[in-house]
Amino acid sequence: MTDAALETADPVAALAARDIPTRAAAARDLSKVGTPEVIPRLVEMAQHDPSPAVRLGTAGAAADILSRYRLPPRADELDEAARRDLLALFRGIDPGVNPGLFNMLACLGLPEATQRIVVGLRDPRGGVRVGAGVGLMRLCTSQAALG
Repeated sequence: MTDAALETADPVAALAARDIPTRAAAARDLSKVGTPEVIPRLVEMAQHDPSPAVRLGTAGAAADILSRYRLPPRADELDEAARRDLLALFRGIDPGVNPGLFNMLACLGLPEATQRIVVGLRDPRGGVRVGAGVGLMRLCTSQAALG
């Protein structure tokens, strides 16, 4: 992908922009070209950004990055220990604040992450259950699950 296809000149720097459209564009760019090193920043924004759209966008970008690094040839770049560290980082996200959490969990490839999705399906909050359903669908339709 060329830089011309990106909406921001420097997506990581654009995450710190004051305006919502620029932060949302940065998340869209990182979903295309981001690497695992930026996931902690995306997770922090998925928890704390004042904009619900940016929170969902950053969670989606983190999930897209994880998806690209889940299977060969890039799987070796994000080993199980690193994925477990990310799972611990995800524990701080309230799915009521950001149901995009379940998409990130679906792309980790860890049994504990799958269990957390299943727990979300029983949550009394409708938005959380929908988010868990979307995460479960992403997990079940992934190449990693289907071979």
